[in-house]
Amino acid sequence: MDIEKINRNNFRSFMNALAFPGRCFVIEPINKSYLLSAISVFVFSEASYYVDLEDKNILGYVDILTNGKKSSIQEADYIFLSKIENFYAIQEVKIGDFLNPEKSAVVFLETGYSNNIRYCLSGPGVNGKLDVYLPIDYELIKLFLNKNKDFPLGIDMFILTLEGKVFGLPRTINIEVE
Repeated sequence: MDIEKINRNNFRSFMNALAFPGRCFVIEPINKSYLLSAISVFVFSEASYYVDLEDKNILGYVDILTNGKKSSIQEADYIFLSKIENFYAIQEVKIGDFLNPEKSAVVFLETGYSNNIRYCLSGPGVNGKLDVYLPIDYELIKLFLNKNKDFPLGIDMFILTLEGKVFGLPRTINIEVE
């Protein structure tokens, strides 16, 4: 397995997902885990992260692949959530400050949610308005919008499906429920 090549390809997919909100991009798994792929791409020795995984095998890979700094959800640069009940913890993640808005968190949500809900996106990266179906519920979208109400403060979020699809929601996006 060429992890560097997988990371390069996955990084491109993640960046495309942020550049083109609402569009679906595909990532490759590492050790059959798409969340581990995201961790491998973004976490490095100077980055802090929080992960809610309980699989000891996957957690061992996180340490080996990244050498990142484990942190609390409130202080982490990168947040990786795989359990639906933990998605609402994004209320606690950092959003930066007006002098340093880049000191905010990036959140990765792995969802097996099977009901795709229709949303209308507009803003940077969207030509006019775009109707999309996303595998997250409206309550989570409300939390995301609330975290991003004071631009440039806020969070960027990636939604990962169990099939390896990724959707990006940058802090600049406007979202309406259809």
